[in-house]
Amino acid sequence: MSEPTSEPSEPQPSMEATAVRGASWTISAGLVTRVLGLVGSVAITHYLDPSAIGEVGAAMILMLLTNQASNLGVGQFVLARGGEGPRVVFHATVLHLGTGVLALAAVTALAVPLATLLNAPHAAVFVPGAALVILLDRIGYVPERIVLRNLRFRAIAGARAGTDLANTVVSLSLAVLGFGGWAIIIANLVRSGLRAILYISMADRKAWAAPHRLSGDVYRSILAFGLPTWFQAVCEFAAARVDNLLVSYLYGPQVMAQYQVAYNLADVPADQIGEQVAEVLLPSFVAMEGEERKRALVSTAGLLAFVIFPVAIGFGAVADTLVTLVLRPVWAPVAPMLTILCVLSLLRPLTWHLSGYLIANDRPRVAMMCSFVKLVVIVVAMLTIGRLGPLVACFSVGFGFAAALLIGQYSVWKADGIPMSTLLGRCVPPLLACAPMVAAVYGVRQAWRGFGAPPLVGLPLEILVGAAAFVGGAFVLAPGITREFLTVVAAARKRRRRA
Repeated sequence: MSEPTSEPSEPQPSMEATAVRGASWTISAGLVTRVLGLVGSVAITHYLDPSAIGEVGAAMILMLLTNQASNLGVGQFVLARGGEGPRVVFHATVLHLGTGVLALAAVTALAVPLATLLNAPHAAVFVPGAALVILLDRIGYVPERIVLRNLRFRAIAGARAGTDLANTVVSLSLAVLGFGGWAIIIANLVRSGLRAILYISMADRKAWAAPHRLSGDVYRSILAFGLPTWFQAVCEFAAARVDNLLVSYLYGPQVMAQYQVAYNLADVPADQIGEQVAEVLLPSFVAMEGEERKRALVSTAGLLAFVIFPVAIGFGAVADTLVTLVLRPVWAPVAPMLTILCVLSLLRPLTWHLSGYLIANDRPRVAMMCSFVKLVVIVVAMLTIGRLGPLVACFSVGFGFAAALLIGQYSVWKADGIPMSTLLGRCVPPLLACAPMVAAVYGVRQAWRGFGAPPLVGLPLEILVGAAAFVGGAFVLAPGITREFLTVVAAARKRRRRA
């Protein structure tokens, strides 16, 4: 009698597939709310003056930098080493909350001199509210890392999407009611409070908050791992924010607000796609073996460029029409700033992508050096050529990210044998495919303006024609990466149908 045959088991998805699905969840769930958030940010400019938005922005950025400076790498430690047990994570929780309270209190006490130094003295009144926002974020931070470490990307995406939507609704409603800059502060309090509640409810309390006797040895272990990643994160965050404060220092809060609106709009591809992918890739890279990790680095670099480049460059191409359509004339300087920053923003996700690989390979010091060099280049460029005018200052960002990307790729070449030409070469075809798109957008703009059509008609035309031109350019100028992208999408749809 023959032995009964068992049903073949369903093949388990690879970590790379898990990463792709995780990124798709965080991107798709956040896309709608990100669009609504941008609509709210644009709408609020019709109710608040640039100087008020600049003052609130200076207060928030000051506290965000304080938050990063006192983080000490706890988040990366929980992701990479949290599997050592609840005792270790509890130590990380105590460290994160304790250093946060001390740092936020110290900067709040110095609010007036710091705001005066930034050429935005009225920002001091918003600093205590901004400090409370950051404190709520810190309360929910470790639970969020626990949920993310367990690869529960769908839960994280839902929490972020819902709270971001609440932020948009509250800020716009209060601005309409005449709350001024406080509309932004109160809305952020609502978002951060809701987000902390959701993350705490998702994470097992025993995994992070069950009391344990504190040990100096555990803290030495946390700091030994965390300090290099902390310094890298501080430099990374400062590189993305300190330019706003330097613009305020050089040109005042009104120009800073215009720069901030342009930067926030230009940052949509990097923030909504690149940052989400980078956050998914770190735990996914950690779970991969050495050779699989190398292959994933190369393949995801090309796919990341294929997705981000057309969005970033296309956004810059339609910037003039977009700003004319949706902003008041006082915000007109945003248009040329947006065009410059959009083109430069395509470098940012590539540096995040490389940083995740370096950290997963236990080389946080290299990632730290890349971020430090980026910050130094941005600050030096902003304080030198940036004095030539706000538009010239925008180029400082691109110089910094280009320097960091080249240093990181050089390190990977020397340590892992992946040539710089391989990684950069994966990004060239998507970049070439954007050329027909830019030409098409500028061509159709001249056409609709020649016929006297309004921007409300011209913007959809530019987007549709530009998208069609990129698709055609992709098949002609980047056929290999286009087929690879379509294969990944088809595989994801097939898995979804099975599920």
